[in-house]
Amino acid sequence: MIKGLTNIELTPEFVAKLGCAYGTSLQKGSFVLAGRDASLSSRMLKRSFLGGILSAGVNVRDLKMVSLPIMRYKLRTFGEAGGVHFRQAIDDPASTEIVFLDADGLDFSSSMGKNVERIFYKENFRRAHHMEPGGISELPQVADFYREGFARALDMELLRKAGFKVVVDFNHSPAGQTLPAILNDMGCEVIGINAYIDEERVTKKPENNAQSLQQLAKIVSSLEAKAGFWLDTTSEEVILVDETGRLYEPRNFSPCWWLFR
Repeated sequence: MIKGLTNIELTPEFVAKLGCAYGTSLQKGSFVLAGRDASLSSRMLKRSFLGGILSAGVNVRDLKMVSLPIMRYKLRTFGEAGGVHFRQAIDDPASTEIVFLDADGLDFSSSMGKNVERIFYKENFRRAHHMEPGGISELPQVADFYREGFARALDMELLRKAGFKVVVDFNHSPAGQTLPAILNDMGCEVIGINAYIDEERVTKKPENNAQSLQQLAKIVSSLEAKAGFWLDTTSEEVILVDETGRLYEPRNFSPCWWLFR
């Protein structure tokens, strides 16, 4: 992962060069996934990055705004050599994080990162012929693909019989576009909080997160819900609230972690 101050350390010029280095490290004509969070900065930098990839003769399947777990899942199937995701840093809204993924949906290994770094600094870029630059396509059904995979992995009929009531704080993340439908398929009654996308509220200060958790705990207990879930903006961290309003940090309920990956 690369992290830097938006438009100061990570400028459009810098990430375009980085995209060219990344594309050069891949086989010509291969495909990569690209995605981002809801922030305008991520959108700006991702577009510059894609130009660099295309110049190296590598094709892009653009998922646009998407949760990182969906990208990881898609990469575990077939067809792409890797992926890259742009997001606003949780601990520093002025910074952007670029997450590189391999063909299995895992974070880049150190050897992969060093290879891209070597190409970047030596500027040993592959320049595609003017008739052979990469192309951009979209995968509009990727969320449905993820949803179907989720259903195959669970005993949906058993879950529907349980009829759980759950409260979910989506934290203005892209997960609000996918997770409600999955929970509905499971027969859950879903009470959603902050389920809409807000480009200006992608990150929150730690004190605001604490307030959100306390609010979630009160709602769960007052509505007599079975559980509550607080998602961070990356959708890769979740905090559980039980029916009594007690909070469980991620490390305390790792058996449930797979449910949101």
